[in-house]
Amino acid sequence: MKCLIVDDELLARITVQKLLNDCGIENDSIQIAENGEEMIQILSGKETDIAFVDIRMPDISGLAAIRKCLNVSPETSYYILTGYEKFEYAAEAIRLGVKDFLLKPLTVQAVAEILDREASLSVKKEALITDTLLAGMTRVILGEAPSSVHALDGIVCLPCFLTTSEAPGADLTALEQIHLLYSMVHLVMLPYENESVACFCLKKEYTVSAVASEIVRQVQKLPAQKGNSTLTITYSGKFIAASEISPVLKELRDYADLRITSGMGRAYRYRSSSEQDTGSQASLAHAIMDFYQAYELEDYSVCSRSVKTLSAMAAKVEANQDVVPVKQICEWLDQVFQDSPKMPCSLEKVISFFQSRCDHLLSRNDSQSISFSTILEYIDAHFAEDISVSSVAAVFDLSANYLSTLFKKESGIRFTDYVTMRRVTEAKRLLRETNLQVKEIAERTGYYTASHFIRIFVKSEGVTPLEYRKA
Repeated sequence: MKCLIVDDELLARITVQKLLNDCGIENDSIQIAENGEEMIQILSGKETDIAFVDIRMPDISGLAAIRKCLNVSPETSYYILTGYEKFEYAAEAIRLGVKDFLLKPLTVQAVAEILDREASLSVKKEALITDTLLAGMTRVILGEAPSSVHALDGIVCLPCFLTTSEAPGADLTALEQIHLLYSMVHLVMLPYENESVACFCLKKEYTVSAVASEIVRQVQKLPAQKGNSTLTITYSGKFIAASEISPVLKELRDYADLRITSGMGRAYRYRSSSEQDTGSQASLAHAIMDFYQAYELEDYSVCSRSVKTLSAMAAKVEANQDVVPVKQICEWLDQVFQDSPKMPCSLEKVISFFQSRCDHLLSRNDSQSISFSTILEYIDAHFAEDISVSSVAAVFDLSANYLSTLFKKESGIRFTDYVTMRRVTEAKRLLRETNLQVKEIAERTGYYTASHFIRIFVKSEGVTPLEYRKA
């Protein structure tokens, strides 16, 4: 949370800064102004969540400075610092939207209550904005005319397509940090099975190159983080109108096939069709993905046609003596099939493997030796751990893709949604029946940070954990 202290007295500034430090706000999140003019200058150039403003300052009063700052920083919460219990300008302060009058000297308890209240309001506000944007973008993706989705008017976004065999275990914390750096940027996640779409949205008038550069920087860092070795990201390098998201997402998703022949665990900036590699490697990647998608749907006829297409491609590649990235292909196969061909490998072995998978569809027995209820019992016993569809699949000797499809078919919801539901349910029990701090409850229910837990809880229940406990 970014704070600003405005006071012409050095001792008063130091006192408020120390109180903020005691409440967990680091100095790099605190700005200092000695008068109203400096306050206006700071708020004109930097985002600020809370401003503590002394009412009596030379040249320009605190209220006069707030009145001017409302034009340049309307989202900031303003708190008046005063040494007088009877405040003669109360009516004007209320009209300006000042949150409260704070009597000097401040206490740690008073500052802590303000920070807690502001954090709660911020989480609720962010959840409302992202839910509204998510609903609008979903309507557009489902085919509704963009002109009728007014929630997206004036909104631009920078979309990223993320796919990983480890999903939903991929750590996307770096993406969430963007909102902490730029509060006007809202992260909207559109979830799919084993893949997601992350859209960084903001009002068009706020778009600056620095914001786009920081988003791209955070996106490029993701694959290198622990647990994200198979995470592949294709992203747009520029902002587009949110209402035009649908065709762009299709292009990013198709472009993601690049991971099959160029390698997983990387971030690829999308290139237009005129810039893309349309050679044998790109065609091979698309053909392999066509087979895989048909196999997931258990469509034998499409799988059979795909094998024939791949065989023809192999013959052409061999005739042209093209270099085939067999190593990358086999690494990808190893993530999506349990019995994929091992290195050293060849394109001939890959096609032979596809043919065996195609034949397997004809004789596949849909009944599994492991019942779904047994899998569910395991998840219920381990949901507070670092659990993912891949880790559970490994326990029962199943493929992650099969388990993901089975879970949705049997339960009606996605694996990730079920785990979240179990975690939130347990968190509610702990809030009702114990005096554990929110941080401890977050750790006991499988969340690494309290802030991430609070966001999940608010999205599920509509209130913060502390508000739920008090109710």
